[in-house]
Amino acid sequence: DLRLAGVGMIGVVHATKPIDAIQRFIGRVELGMIPQIVDTVIFIRAGRIDKVLTLEYKVKVPSGMKEEDLARPVIEVRDFETGELEYEIYTYGEEISVVPVKRGEKPPAIKLAEKRLKQEIKKFLPDVYTEVELVSPHKAVIYADEFDIPTIIGKKGKRITEIEKKLGISIDVRSFEEKMVEMPKEKIAVEVEEKKKQIVLRVSPDYAKKPLKFFGGEQYVFTATPSKKGIVKVNKNTPIGRELKRLLEAGIEIWASP
Repeated sequence: DLRLAGVGMIGVVHATKPIDAIQRFIGRVELGMIPQIVDTVIFIRAGRIDKVLTLEYKVKVPSGMKEEDLARPVIEVRDFETGELEYEIYTYGEEISVVPVKRGEKPPAIKLAEKRLKQEIKKFLPDVYTEVELVSPHKAVIYADEFDIPTIIGKKGKRITEIEKKLGISIDVRSFEEKMVEMPKEKIAVEVEEKKKQIVLRVSPDYAKKPLKFFGGEQYVFTATPSKKGIVKVNKNTPIGRELKRLLEAGIEIWASP
């Protein structure tokens, strides 16, 4: 209250990192008010000034994003001595994010968009395995099994359009076959058991809880995550189940790769 009244003063906040002191204010006051309350952070370690950060409120496109319509209120956190931008604080979706800005790495906005995209896909399709690749700050590619692509896109493209609007990026959906340029070098043995309604695939428990790509000969079939015992069960009445049955009847070896 004193700072907002124009009174200059010094406050003390205990934190392990300078940015942590700023994060303490998130949720307590509106985002745009933070630079008015805290415009400088002096971090003292072992009795010496270790770091000085300055805060500035701007309306801009966050680092890594390109479209002008993605501009939003952003708090820039800079190193006082060098003037280098170290963090950006802004609202992304329904969350307030503190995003580190580092040179030579993937833009933080891309990392954040990739994380949010994975969360959204998981929310809409909890049982579908996908891999997400951000090819640019404004475009993403979702890789999935050929059989799952219609489910991801939705009727008349309704589901993928909804996700695009929510995240503000363009999304292309492709199959894993398009992603693989060459056959995997590591080959994992798979024990196959055909039951009345299921085809059971067993791998070593060492690969439990790790996504594996399953092949029939040189043909990619699907991706799945084995259970704690290294087991994957596929219903025979599904497209993948019918494909596995066809491969088995043809005597083609089923194997897997990370």
